[in-house]
Amino acid sequence: MCLFHLMHECIHATAFASRRLNRLVSIACGWLLFLPAQWFRHFHFAHHRFTQDENQDPELAMSKPGNWMEWLIHVSGVRIWLASVKLFLSAVTGQVTDDFIPQESRPWVTREIRLMMCSYALVMAICLITNTTVLLWVWILPLIAGQPFLRLYLLAEHADCPNDDNIFVNTRTVFTHRALRWFTWNMPYHTEHHVYPAVPFHRLPTLHKLLESKLVNTHDGYIEFNRSYTQGFDKS
Repeated sequence: MCLFHLMHECIHATAFASRRLNRLVSIACGWLLFLPAQWFRHFHFAHHRFTQDENQDPELAMSKPGNWMEWLIHVSGVRIWLASVKLFLSAVTGQVTDDFIPQESRPWVTREIRLMMCSYALVMAICLITNTTVLLWVWILPLIAGQPFLRLYLLAEHADCPNDDNIFVNTRTVFTHRALRWFTWNMPYHTEHHVYPAVPFHRLPTLHKLLESKLVNTHDGYIEFNRSYTQGFDKS
């Protein structure tokens, strides 16, 4: 699941010096994650442009959990997988028409998703012909099992932050241990990333030192954030 963070860095073209390599790696990661790279690029840039704007931030189309049942469903990743199925089906039955995708880009996004589905069908056919389940164990099940960890991580980025156009107010930085920062390509420095999204992952710790006094929303660890976030839930 941490390939998501590599994909994110490549979408920003800050993982590698070569723009072509960034693009190819983002496509490869997206293929493994069932997340079309071109679609995600438009989605993510709209999120950066309209962070916490209830009308234009596509991340807010999926509401944040407000009680224990919603939190469990959110963390399970079920809503993400259902949204992925809906996206892929939309490309089969017609054209992807999400508002954040420019009209001229929609045929390309649709074509990419159709090619992904054809490749998945080919891989499935090969597995059935060779009677192997290896990809189930090394790819599909780990992806499903890892999704809750990604959901817990992503929830901390903006949940409970005000719907304000000030990036220092609408985004959260989470202080965590070095190993997790390594796996997530330093994205716990999330306010810093939103302020200067062109700064590459390996310079975010330095940027953090420069911006530390300006940070408004911070938290000590992801477990602590989720504990704090769920304290207000109805326990009945």
